[in-house]
Amino acid sequence: MAPGYGHSAIVAASYTLVGSPSALSPPAAGIATPDATRNAVVNTLVLAGSYLFEYGTSSTALTSRTAATALSASMSPSAVSARLTALTS
Repeated sequence: MAPGYGHSAIVAASYTLVGSPSALSPPAAGIATPDATRNAVVNTLVLAGSYLFEYGTSSTALTSRTAATALSASMSPSAVSARLTALTS
């Protein structure tokens, strides 16, 4: 323990980590030039956060992304989606 921190409320607190927030995303739906829809299920595990989708011409060239959208803290999975526009073939 670092000197001077022995009586800190943070040092004295006990934390239990249950898991990490997770996201599952199936392949894009409604694909047509120039649009597609990305869907996912996100579980924040009681942590507020945000989500976004990255996309591009291949899995190694993800050069575009949607705007980040806020998610409230929840123990229940949330269905999320975003419309991708200006796609080219």
